[in-house]
Amino acid sequence: MSALGRAVRGPGGAAAAAVALAIPTVRFRRGARLPAWVGALTAATNGVERALSAEVTAGVTAEVTAEVTAEPPG
Repeated sequence: MSALGRAVRGPGGAAAAAVALAIPTVRFRRGARLPAWVGALTAATNGVERALSAEVTAGVTAEVTAEVTAEPPG
């Protein structure tokens, strides 16, 4: 088995997950398809990273809004 992989980075920059492509070694050739596979992995991880960033931003915005609009105790 041969594989290619790329880390998915969270908003803080640390690896949070990964996307990988596994290929039987007997079918793996480093020829013309390798750049396309790397490009597909890059596009996939970039999309996941943007989605994670948007979710974190939306969550933080919702938390701040809730704190600002909350009624004072008592």
